[in-house]
Amino acid sequence: MSRVALGILLAGSCGMAPAAAFAPSAPSLSLRGGHTAVCMSSADTPPSSAERSLARRNFIAAAGLGVAALPLAAEAKSASPAYQDYARQDLAPPRPPASEEDVRFESGVCYKEYKEGSGDVTVEPGRTVNAQMTGRLLGLNGIKFYSTKEVKDEFGEAPALRWKFGTGEALPGLEEGMAGMKKGGLRKIVVPPSQGYAAYPNLLPQPSAAGRPSLDSVLKNPRRDSTIVFEVLIEGVR
Repeated sequence: MSRVALGILLAGSCGMAPAAAFAPSAPSLSLRGGHTAVCMSSADTPPSSAERSLARRNFIAAAGLGVAALPLAAEAKSASPAYQDYARQDLAPPRPPASEEDVRFESGVCYKEYKEGSGDVTVEPGRTVNAQMTGRLLGLNGIKFYSTKEVKDEFGEAPALRWKFGTGEALPGLEEGMAGMKKGGLRKIVVPPSQGYAAYPNLLPQPSAAGRPSLDSVLKNPRRDSTIVFEVLIEGVR
């Protein structure tokens, strides 16, 4: 906050027009620390003792508000939107240490490995995959629109999402990022609009009733980024 702006703020707290705060003929009050405040009544007569005391209290209160606002304004100015680096952040820490570099494909899909998994069977076309996953919207600051934990079956359980890999049931970008995973493996996969719901709105995984409005809000607005971030944990491959 500049000195001029602070002067206007302090002048307003004393019940006077901003321009009067900088009038060369206006009297000033000396305050602790060498600061001065310009506060006078609308009449030309000198203020009474009670008026000077009130003006001093108003000045101190306004100065405290102005000083307190400075660090908040600086913090707001330096803060960057959360979504800018979202794809490189942990979605639900703590997580195992991630691979140092993202694996990127020409399609725009990329993933980061958090846990490699084990076993000889890998996710590949023709395999039946059981996966727990969470889907978030990059264009809405990472709002969650899908989670296998929130989709209940008739018994009230939340089973893993199950499908036959490579048969066109699931989003191509999701499958591209999952290829090669093993049981127990964990990846964060970033799916661009061309490989996600913008091009394939009816493929798995489909959002819950609670998550559908959030997904639709980005798909129906061409100005929004419909990039999806999935966290995928493989429970089984056969």
